[in-house]
Amino acid sequence: MLLIKHGAWQGNISRWGLKVGDEVNPGDVLAAIETDKATVDFEMQEEGYIAKLCYPEGAKDVPLGAVIAVLVENKEDIAAFADYDPSAATAAPVKQDTPAAEATSSQPAAQTQAAASTSDASSASDGSRVFVSPYAKKLAEEKGLDLT
Repeated sequence: MLLIKHGAWQGNISRWGLKVGDEVNPGDVLAAIETDKATVDFEMQEEGYIAKLCYPEGAKDVPLGAVIAVLVENKEDIAAFADYDPSAATAAPVKQDTPAAEATSSQPAAQTQAAASTSDASSASDGSRVFVSPYAKKLAEEKGLDLT
């Protein structure tokens, strides 16, 4: 699911740069999002296929956090989202004390750990060094994860 991630509380979809079925690569412009201050291109960070555009071109006052498009990894999965209704899946803030928040928070921490940078080093139990970024180290400590 792709969400509007702007500083504005709402935005307008000025134009779509891609259509359903299009293959997407990092850097491709999905849409031009217009706010009260500027029109910003929403660039893709992932690759896949556009399965659903949830708002028509020219849609006004799309709320912050609204699902604007669905991206799938396999072209065969596009048809499964033909009748997708984004109003049933609007993004809402999740409280950090809920089990769902813990499950979703620990996954990015593990991914951050796996792709850690060399800005900080810790020692593993066998004496070898484990390289992690300060942020990954902080997340691991908060979640009680062993960096090794």
